[in-house]
Amino acid sequence: MLSHSVRSALRRQPISWVAAQAAVAHGQAPGHSRALSGKATSLQVSPDKLKINWQDGEVDKLNPTWLRERCQSEATVDLETLQPIVMPHHYPKELLLADACLHDGMKNLKVSFSDGHTSYFSLAMLRKELNSFRESPLQVSGYKKLQPRLWSGSEEVMPQWTHDEVVGSEAARLALVEELLTGGQALIRGVPQE
Repeated sequence: MLSHSVRSALRRQPISWVAAQAAVAHGQAPGHSRALSGKATSLQVSPDKLKINWQDGEVDKLNPTWLRERCQSEATVDLETLQPIVMPHHYPKELLLADACLHDGMKNLKVSFSDGHTSYFSLAMLRKELNSFRESPLQVSGYKKLQPRLWSGSEEVMPQWTHDEVVGSEAARLALVEELLTGGQALIRGVPQE
């Protein structure tokens, strides 16, 4: 049975079940960072999982869908934003592994799937995400986590923008969204009534 702190961490953090179990086995809360090898010594491929034996003795078993979701090829993500073009619910119902092999001195991975798609991965990036998702996001180099700002109605001056500012300026739109995320309120004046 998982301890309360491990169950809480699992609910808070979108990490893989494989990473959570590996962390629990090592007495760590899931997502705990430690020095990791980005090199694999061997792979074992079966249709429903890819087993990676890491140079430091650790082992991860990866699901085909989990791997496919992390593909960064032009066929699956917008190369500028790294946002998915193909959503996981569009994958075949039974997405399986066809083959996998190591490249570049055991640092990179090539995976072929049952639907004919082939993905290439940096093992170092996969390993980082398996062990510390929040510190190693795939789609951005880092997150700017906004903190909510508490306010009192008697003291707060509501932030304001004009409709023209919001429509005409990306910086104004970004400031508006940030204000809504941190303060929860904003006033936009001059909005057309049509």
